[in-house]
Amino acid sequence: MMCNLQDLFFDYVLAFAKIINVRDPYTWSHSKNVAAYSYMIGELLGLNEEEKFNLYLGALLHDIGKAGVPESILNKNGRLSADEWVVMKEHTTIGYSLLRDEVQFNERGITDVVLHHHERFDGKGYPHGLKGDQLLLAARIVAVADGFDAMTTNRSYRYARDKCEAARELLHNAGTQYDPVIAQVFADYILNSKPVIHAALSHSY
Repeated sequence: MMCNLQDLFFDYVLAFAKIINVRDPYTWSHSKNVAAYSYMIGELLGLNEEEKFNLYLGALLHDIGKAGVPESILNKNGRLSADEWVVMKEHTTIGYSLLRDEVQFNERGITDVVLHHHERFDGKGYPHGLKGDQLLLAARIVAVADGFDAMTTNRSYRYARDKCEAARELLHNAGTQYDPVIAQVFADYILNSKPVIHAALSHSY
C-alpha cells in the first residue's frame, strides 16, 4: 500500500513538474538532469531511500517557479540584463508560493529545495542569504547538481563545458558557492567515473 501511495505521489509531482515544459523545454530537460544528479549525490552521501526519493522530487520541481517568469525573459536569446535578472531570481519565491499550501511538499522538504536552491554556502545567495547548515541538506545537494548541469549544457549565449572541467569548477567554488563536502564528493565521482554519467541520467523512479 505504501509503495502504491508513493507511486501516486510521484505521478502527481511529475504531472505538476511538466507545467514548465509548456513554457520552456530547456528548463524541463534541465530539471530532469538535476533530479538524476541529485539522486546520485544522495547515493554517494549514503542517504536512505525515503531521503533520496524526496530529494529527487525536490530537484525535479526546483525550477517550477519559472512558470511564472515572463516568456520574454525566460526564453531570451542571450544574457539577461540586470533588471531582467532581478525578475528571473523571483522564480524561487514564485515556486515556493505555488507549493507551500501542499502539506506533503512541506513535510518532505520539497518547498525548502524550491525556495533555497540558489542560496550559497557562504550566505551570498538568494532569496534569504542563508548559509552553511542553515540550509536543508537537500537544498545544498540540489545547488551542486543545478550548478553542474547548468555548466554542462548548451545555452544561447555559451557552449557547454566538459564535465571534468565543470567538476573542477565545483571544487574551485567549494566552501563559497557550494557545500564543500557535497562538492568534493560529487566532483570526485565525476572525475573518476565520467563514462557512466550518461547512464545515470536515465535513472527514474
